[in-house]
Amino acid sequence: MISVDCINHTSIAVNDMERAKKFYTELLGLKEIVDTRTKSFPPGYKLPPDPLFITYGNERTKHPCRLECGGVEVTLFERPVALDPEEVIRSRGIFHYSFRMDFGQVKAMCNDTASLRKQGYQLPFEPEALVLPGGTTYWRLYIMDPDGNLIEIVGWPPQNADDAAGSTGHPGK
Repeated sequence: MISVDCINHTSIAVNDMERAKKFYTELLGLKEIVDTRTKSFPPGYKLPPDPLFITYGNERTKHPCRLECGGVEVTLFERPVALDPEEVIRSRGIFHYSFRMDFGQVKAMCNDTASLRKQGYQLPFEPEALVLPGGTTYWRLYIMDPDGNLIEIVGWPPQNADDAAGSTGHPGK
């Protein structure tokens, strides 16, 4: 049987790389990855072409932006052809990307959606505090990235007062 260790990376399609990079680094706090793996390659060595890029790539897709989120890579790729963000919104259904952030940060964002909207961010739903059986409360906020991708931001409280910086009360942890 195959056994997967972890998610290596996930990719998000965007229309405008610089605008998307600003959203994911400034609002969500993701950090750009500087790839040092190729420094040890012999001079002139090139990686073999990726069949994904050969089949679907073009000039817009060949310079992705690699970001780090809690040890997982989030790669932004410009779409081969830009799509109207409204079309992305209509066609996506429940498809979304979910990011976990500090409980206090998410709660503050949920309690001050006016400032997010004033900054031009689109929130398709009102944020909510969800209370689970046993009393654990977590906060959830949905926000659109500039290209129409739906982003869920979730904040789970620390498991206990002694563990404020450690693991969360997420039931999967």
